[in-house]
Amino acid sequence: LKIMLAIIYALTGIVPMQPHLESYPLGELLFEGLIKAPLIESIVIIGLLYMFTRYMSQKTAMILTAILFGLMHLASGVNGMTILACTLSGYLYTYFYYQAQSRGISGYWLMVFVHFFDNGIALLRELIQYFQ
Repeated sequence: LKIMLAIIYALTGIVPMQPHLESYPLGELLFEGLIKAPLIESIVIIGLLYMFTRYMSQKTAMILTAILFGLMHLASGVNGMTILACTLSGYLYTYFYYQAQSRGISGYWLMVFVHFFDNGIALLRELIQYFQ
């Protein structure tokens, strides 16, 4: 598992961390959370789904992909609830992907769109906490 995650990090440039406002310029944080992460992480999710569905059922592939997506967000200071939330989000992304594909819509762009709004809500919550 660690080797697989290291390969994902190396190929995508995704760093396993949860940036906070105190340590990142706001523009960089917004770019990373709203543009880069949805685009790149969605490619990783679809790649994992494709790889896993070659060897197992679609439902099992969705669950395993969601777990790996949650683990991709491991970082110092990240609690279990954050990992659980990321895992559930990963499952939701895979669900939306397959639902879109079954209707002839680009599952990738729907996943990016949902991921964008999911990250936007998380960033908005962090901005509100930071400025209070």
